[in-house]
Amino acid sequence: MKKFLFVCLFLIGLGWALSNFSGLANKGVYDSIVLDFREDIGVTKIVDEIKTISDEYQVTPRLNSEFSISDNVYIVKGDHQLLKELKSSLNKYTEYIEPNYVYSANAIIFEGSNGGPNDPMYGKQWNLRSINVEEAWNETKGDGVTVAVIDTGVTRVPDLQ
Repeated sequence: MKKFLFVCLFLIGLGWALSNFSGLANKGVYDSIVLDFREDIGVTKIVDEIKTISDEYQVTPRLNSEFSISDNVYIVKGDHQLLKELKSSLNKYTEYIEPNYVYSANAIIFEGSNGGPNDPMYGKQWNLRSINVEEAWNETKGDGVTVAVIDTGVTRVPDLQ
């Protein structure tokens, strides 16, 4: 009986949590749509469908990247209305048709940091404080500085000879 009660309470809690979760997709902004054609569709059919999309919606599908050729993944500029129309007309030829959401990371500025690092784990990094690097952030942020590490990958030690 206790297990049954526990499972019921768990399912009620899970249902409540999922109903209140809006997810990232609702907060995202998109101006393009990703089309992923099925693997078993021939190249000629894909070309025909791309031409149909171009003619019917006045948009030009383009490959997502040079690596998308074998996967048949295309990007189409469009909005919510085009997304609905493409989903209804191409659903039998595609694995998925989804919005191409654009997200951005927001900078985190800590109180009292004087424009210092925005790393949330900065307080645990003792090494930067030990060389008094915090004072340098008032002078420069490192703009225009290129740092390169050249390493041969081989250490000359007797064991490796």
